[in-house]
Amino acid sequence: MPNVTQLRSFAKLLTQHGLAMWVLDEDDRIALATDAVGDRLRCDSDELIGVRVTSVGNDDPLSRCAAHLTPPPGRGDTGLLIVPWSGPECPNAAHGLVECAAFLSWPTEPGRSLTIGWIGPSDRFPQYPSQTHDPSWQASIELQRHLRIWMDEDRRIHDPIIAGDSDAIRRMRRQLEIAGRIRDDTLITAPAGFPSERLAQRLHQLSTPAGSNDANQPAIEPMETIDGGLMDLELLEAVAAPLISHLTGEGRPIATVVLRGLEETPPDVQQRVDQWKDLFGQRLRLIAILDRRHKGSADVIEPLMQRLCGLVIDVPSLADRPDDVPMVATALLESRRSGGNIIAERFNRDGQDALVRYPWPGDIGELDDAVRFAAGIGSQTVLTREHLPLAVRSYRPPSAEADAMGDIDLDATLHQIERRLIEEAVAAADGNRSEAARRLGISRARLLRRLESQSDGDTGATKSDDDLSTPSE
Repeated sequence: MPNVTQLRSFAKLLTQHGLAMWVLDEDDRIALATDAVGDRLRCDSDELIGVRVTSVGNDDPLSRCAAHLTPPPGRGDTGLLIVPWSGPECPNAAHGLVECAAFLSWPTEPGRSLTIGWIGPSDRFPQYPSQTHDPSWQASIELQRHLRIWMDEDRRIHDPIIAGDSDAIRRMRRQLEIAGRIRDDTLITAPAGFPSERLAQRLHQLSTPAGSNDANQPAIEPMETIDGGLMDLELLEAVAAPLISHLTGEGRPIATVVLRGLEETPPDVQQRVDQWKDLFGQRLRLIAILDRRHKGSADVIEPLMQRLCGLVIDVPSLADRPDDVPMVATALLESRRSGGNIIAERFNRDGQDALVRYPWPGDIGELDDAVRFAAGIGSQTVLTREHLPLAVRSYRPPSAEADAMGDIDLDATLHQIERRLIEEAVAAADGNRSEAARRLGISRARLLRRLESQSDGDTGATKSDDDLSTPSE
């Protein structure tokens, strides 16, 4: 195991060659970071010491910086691991050279190791870019790279639940950004299973001033979540009393109410919320959440709907953007891995294919449960299809042939097949029903019952008994 002196000597050597270096301990916390690392990440390198590296889902500025130092999958399996650097560019980088991040795993005891990382131009790394022939590993690296680039570009709205590159999710993130900037009443429509309240919390954070010199405008805007489906007027008054008291204070304070389950909210509760809006105006911002299944049919009073229809954030379902599923799953997995409770780093190609095939009727909530399940039973860094819940790993999309067939009446189909076999047997026996029954392997009495039921017009019967060959014994 390298001691502190050896690590510092190594760091000094790399610094002399214009490289930024850091060291992660066995729990993926930053144990050492050179000044060049702080310069790259635009923070104080000393403040990074002790911070656990993460990828997404943490709003702490230092954690967001440290996320760029997260080791990619495979660091303990490939020796020296070199990947494209996805953090802030070096201002003095040579034109045309790709910057790379190198990771070296240094075992300290069975199952545990330090990780040494450094950044430099690609001409310093002759192994780059062809280190492995595993397309699944390369795809995982690219997914993580996209996540960090997005996290760096959209620092205020990054969250695993809205990860993805599809046009639909990009449009939704733009709607979220606009809604946060103008701080107006907003309606969120989302599929069942999507954590809409978490998105409302993100919108609340976007709209809250990060800091203010105005003593009358607090840095943290109060927010109250109301579950409309459980509310009556008396309970509403009790739950919202602290928020209303805040709004009636001096200095024109502001606040936000999140109304969850708009489609289930009683009319008198909706009316009271609308009265609060009349009383406090723009100082009270309303974020209402509507299950998309009830869009257009929810019983919402007209004044309240008029307030909400100006700004609508329509969350696309996972089923409508299957290409985003691997990135969302990777973001959810990394978010859990950053807590230090799992060792899983990625899904292999087979696992990703299973995730993409599945239609996710429970949307993000179901996907998050599947990721947690897989990470919980997986004892290695790579998760496969076999680690996924049974419903996901055994799902098979309907075939084109089945779609073309449409609905099938099983009883009628079986009856038609039976009718045809009986006709063929009677014809082959020259109308002798006893011989026909023998050929069919049934009793004569059973054959007669089947002929009688067909002549009476049972499902699927198309001929009467008289249409059969002339009976004979």
